[in-house]
Amino acid sequence: MDMPQAISVLYRKMILNLNMRFEPLNISCSKAMLMFSLYKREGQTQNELCQRLDLDKSSVAKALARMEDDGLVTKRTSEKDARAFIVILTEKAEQLMPDILCIQEKWMNELTEEMTEIERSAFCRSEERRV
Repeated sequence: MDMPQAISVLYRKMILNLNMRFEPLNISCSKAMLMFSLYKREGQTQNELCQRLDLDKSSVAKALARMEDDGLVTKRTSEKDARAFIVILTEKAEQLMPDILCIQEKWMNELTEEMTEIERSAFCRSEERRV
């Protein structure tokens, strides 16, 4: 197996594993990732979420529409740009955040348990910058 194929397989397995962990909360890995980003930086626009998470606009728009239907986010028009929507976590989503953070922390600990402290620190910093 070549390197790009191995990375693709690893990514798919990672997403499957995270989806399984988030299943008791009735959310997917992608919803958790969006919620985490909104939790860290409240009141982002859809475009900012796309840029920060390196996701395409249509995927984020669809995910946010489902999250809005599920009562996890609300959207309001930006005061700075009437074409943009500010996305805000609802109280329901805020109540899920401690569980989401716990799942993410456990997963990160398992993922990095064989790394040295320097490797782990560098890896965690790179992940934090991404969200």
